[in-house]
Amino acid sequence: MTTLPAHDGEGQDAPRGEQRMFSQSELEAIIGDRLARERQKYADYDDLKQAATRLAELEEAGKTEAEKLRGQYEELLGKAARAEHQLRIERAARRHGLGDDALVFLTGETDDEVEANAAKLAELTKGRSSESEPTPPPGPRIDPSQGRGSSGDVSGSLDAGRERYRQRKTTPSGGRSWTSA
Repeated sequence: MTTLPAHDGEGQDAPRGEQRMFSQSELEAIIGDRLARERQKYADYDDLKQAATRLAELEEAGKTEAEKLRGQYEELLGKAARAEHQLRIERAARRHGLGDDALVFLTGETDDEVEANAAKLAELTKGRSSESEPTPPPGPRIDPSQGRGSSGDVSGSLDAGRERYRQRKTTPSGGRSWTSA
């Protein structure tokens, strides 16, 4: 037997001060009642757990879709800003009479910077035509007489070279070349 505070069978303890003895079967019945009440509290726990999981999945999917849309929005804003900047550069070039080939040299973050750079570039290129012949790079000049013989003969073929070699390398006996033809 176990001594416990008195219990009224309804889950409520009796007033303090009273001690009552319970048999093993009464004790098991009291514990069983308490366990049944606790289990009843959490009877729909699995359903709630499934619902919470489903809600989390839906929130994640919604969040992912919102992030995708936000990324697309930011990408489009960037493209629009680059297009507006390029338009500002082209307008400044046209105002100063610069051609399309000069657009790559125009830089600046603001309209004023682009405009100032376009004016400076127009001033630097004033009087120069884009069709003018480029100046040759510095370095040795080409000698047009290179590759010609001393007589000015232009024939530089292999056959001519072989013939000259044969003429220079003749044997003392008979004037024949060392190589057989």
